[in-house]
Amino acid sequence: MKKISAIILTIIIVTCQSISVLGAVSDYGGQLSAEEKDYYNSLYDFFYLKSSKKEYFIETNLQSTTLKNTQVQEQLSDKIRIAYSALMNDHPEFYWATSISISHEGFDYFENGVFQYSVVENNSILITGNTPHGKKAKKKFNKAVNKAVKKINQYAGKNPGRAKLIKAINQWICRNTKYDNVNGNSSDTKYEYLHNAYGVFVKKKAVCDGYSAAFKLLCDYYGIPCMINLGYAYDDNGNLGRHAWNLVRVKRHWYIVDSTWNDTNSSTKWLLCGKKIIKTTHLNSKKRLDVMEKGYFKLSAISKKSYIKK
Repeated sequence: MKKISAIILTIIIVTCQSISVLGAVSDYGGQLSAEEKDYYNSLYDFFYLKSSKKEYFIETNLQSTTLKNTQVQEQLSDKIRIAYSALMNDHPEFYWATSISISHEGFDYFENGVFQYSVVENNSILITGNTPHGKKAKKKFNKAVNKAVKKINQYAGKNPGRAKLIKAINQWICRNTKYDNVNGNSSDTKYEYLHNAYGVFVKKKAVCDGYSAAFKLLCDYYGIPCMINLGYAYDDNGNLGRHAWNLVRVKRHWYIVDSTWNDTNSSTKWLLCGKKIIKTTHLNSKKRLDVMEKGYFKLSAISKKSYIKK
């Protein structure tokens, strides 16, 4: 038997990468294959229970009689990438896990000098991130989220409907977050928090993907169906660039909420919008890849008309 040489694949989330838009679902994990869901659940358990550790193994015990060892490793890596991508979009509370590295361990089986099959026994995944996630940082984060919820409850008033809660969430984010024009595109890892929920709740600074992550986290708290939408948008100068916003469901329809633009424009124009409002500003490509650029995800179909209060 010949041992498989370990292969390391580094996966890093960058600002406002893109995702696909075909269909009507309220989460990313639900779109995964059975094997990808196993990886998703394994990563979730690890992040939830052992986030202070940085490395762990997922057992695979996969035998391939048709693929060469490098192809087996690439196939497994892609499935882990997709599962990781889905998890990060579904669970912005794991703000700190911004990159993972994957290595595979196993062997090739040869008989009479002829390759028969490959076996991958496990995948080692190294989790890294530059946003603070020690006990003190997580305590500070949770305290900030709880403080935000209290304010949102005040904004929403007694017995609010879903639309009123969404408005209150948008209001809190806009009042308590400053868009960082200076460091938003910096490659310096010390500004990583700008791209996740920690930036909004603790640092009070963020860029679009930080805004959308915080909005999703708060919607999850209130049980409001919500998705992060990573696509493209035109800026004030007409330039097209990557952008992040949210989709939310009120009654039977899905709407757009762009808390970043509501904040930077001191407006509520981008609150519970329909397709007609955003068709020339917010774009999604026809073949949208997930944030790891392996595989496709669907987003919920948006209502043509904006939400009208009744």
